[in-house]
Amino acid sequence: MDRLIAIRVVAGFGAARAVPGVLTLVSVPVWLHLYGAANYALYSLYWATALVGTSLSGGWLRQAILRHSGGTSPQYEDVAARTRLLVESTAVLAVVPLALLIGPNAGRPADLVALLVVAAASLLLTGRYSVAQTTLQRDGRSTRYALAELVRVGGALVVSVVLALAGQVTSWALVLATAAGTAGALAIARRGQPATGGPRVPAAAVLRAHWRYGWPMSIWLTASGSLIYLDRFVITELYGLERAGHYAAAADLGVRGMSMFVTPLVMFLHPAFMRRWNAGEERASLRTWRRATVLLTGGTALVAAACFACYWLFADRLLAEPIAVGTFAVLLTGGSLWQLAQLVHKPLEAMDRTPTMLGLLVVSLAVTCVLNVALASALGELGVAVAFTAGASTYVALSAIVGRRAVAAHLRGTGGQR
Repeated sequence: MDRLIAIRVVAGFGAARAVPGVLTLVSVPVWLHLYGAANYALYSLYWATALVGTSLSGGWLRQAILRHSGGTSPQYEDVAARTRLLVESTAVLAVVPLALLIGPNAGRPADLVALLVVAAASLLLTGRYSVAQTTLQRDGRSTRYALAELVRVGGALVVSVVLALAGQVTSWALVLATAAGTAGALAIARRGQPATGGPRVPAAAVLRAHWRYGWPMSIWLTASGSLIYLDRFVITELYGLERAGHYAAAADLGVRGMSMFVTPLVMFLHPAFMRRWNAGEERASLRTWRRATVLLTGGTALVAAACFACYWLFADRLLAEPIAVGTFAVLLTGGSLWQLAQLVHKPLEAMDRTPTMLGLLVVSLAVTCVLNVALASALGELGVAVAFTAGASTYVALSAIVGRRAVAAHLRGTGGQR
């Protein structure tokens, strides 16, 4: 029975990622065609900045919600709704670095103001929706999660087409479409959440416990977003928006395409792994993790090969100026390794070794930055792709080595639990 439930939940999260993932991949050539490479580049820079900004402001909370899954301590939902709204709204602060990073490239002052106003609304909605997503993931409510994601991605695509047909071919129109889709998804996710009904607990104690665990993970998520999306900023700075837009489109097809396969398994395994670990079934949870890692490695290689074949055959038809096939292959390799990293570091996460994870990622990000400086000017898109892949490879290797040693020491220290 437990296996059937696990299969159903994984399949549900698979649908939650697969259908919206396909729509996301469809959106890339559609937006590139309707809005042009320069506007798509600006949207990509917004998306990267929003991801990094919301990771810094709310990543600690999302990771702590998952980490405390199944525990006896008070949950985040036990905090008063007004306090939760205030905490989740901090994502809007990401509009400040957004203005600094893309302001010089946004065109007319009116376009920049419109972009920042719409971006602030989108960031606010994204901050709230990401927390709602996390609680659905924690509770294994894959059907509701899938519906919300379908509304988010599908709504953004529909609204973007309507805005383009209405003559609003601007970068802020793409951000507005994203905000509209997120608003619909948030309504779906919130409506599906059961009322807690229990007594409220002091917010300070709960948030302090969540912060204590989550702050290194928040910085980790921020650094990981920087590692993944730094290439777009480098290409924009060196070669301009047009070239950056074409590169970003290909990178989105490759990296996001890989996440469609890997994310459902990780989304199911994370709370399940933490629940067993928290219950003292450490050896059993590690056996599950090892089997999942082996299966994920083989499956990722197959999906990467399929993605490469599709790009080789259809890139000229989907993209106006596709990047070289060899560069796309390097991006796929980096995307595959990065997705695999989400599973490789789970034992460190379970042992609350988040500062260690952060240190490993900082080293990996440093590798990426050094290689970008050394290769981007000479090799262009290939140079930044190599830098990204090298950083991802470094993190996977270090996480595997350090994690293995940490697990062995932990089991010796606890006398080898079940």
